[in-house]
Amino acid sequence: MSPPVPHVASAPPGLSSSTALFDRDRFLLHQKHLALTETYRVFDEQGQPIMFVKREGHHLRQLAAAVAAGFVALAFIVGGIGVSSAVQQPWDAIIGIACVVIGIVSAVAVAVWIGPKRHIGVFADQSMARELLKIYQDQKIAFVNATYTVADPEFNLIGWFRKNHFYSMFRKRWYGYDAEGKLLCLALEDSVALSILRRVLGQYGAMIRTNFNVFGPDGRTPIGEFNRKYTMFDKYVLDMTADPGRAIDRRLAVALGVLLDTAEKR
Repeated sequence: MSPPVPHVASAPPGLSSSTALFDRDRFLLHQKHLALTETYRVFDEQGQPIMFVKREGHHLRQLAAAVAAGFVALAFIVGGIGVSSAVQQPWDAIIGIACVVIGIVSAVAVAVWIGPKRHIGVFADQSMARELLKIYQDQKIAFVNATYTVADPEFNLIGWFRKNHFYSMFRKRWYGYDAEGKLLCLALEDSVALSILRRVLGQYGAMIRTNFNVFGPDGRTPIGEFNRKYTMFDKYVLDMTADPGRAIDRRLAVALGVLLDTAEKR
């Protein structure tokens, strides 16, 4: 079932007890490992937990999608073998190859259709009962642009983020927009040289820390950083002190920090 569509709030929310948790410039994110879902704890500078983040895994539905895709692919392959064995050359090879290709395409389509979108929730308590933010994955699969919508608990639109997969092949980048679609920020992988090195090294490139620099809409003015700490576990520092005027809503800043880790599959 799709989530309700966020709507633009008629007026900006006041500084309630919920939004007050975002009233700061530095956030420390710590991913919890050995959990069925992707979960994070967000701390203030004094090391006190202030928020809890959860991205549902939907493991049973993902397993069902994989099994269904496997059956579809197998059915086409077996059917192709049967048909190609009953006809003469060169049609047997052509039919066999066509069935394999159709089977793979159909399997991917079934996996996407059954597979879930993995939305993210930000909460004020560890019981995940008091929600602060909703981060929606807008597409199950995106070939060019992947987008994520950010809303408050009442489904008022706060803003959204876009990642271009083509550009990210060379250097990861995210675009942040407000509720009216105005460009607010651009988050870029720390350096072109390091980004290329990480891709050349493949799986070993993960050993090189991936940090992000956050710029204003001009792409040149620094307004923040998202840095991974030197630890065995996934710990990050989101630092927005270069944006004292709060050009970026801190709720969007926290959402960006979460996406730069979980949506990048780091």
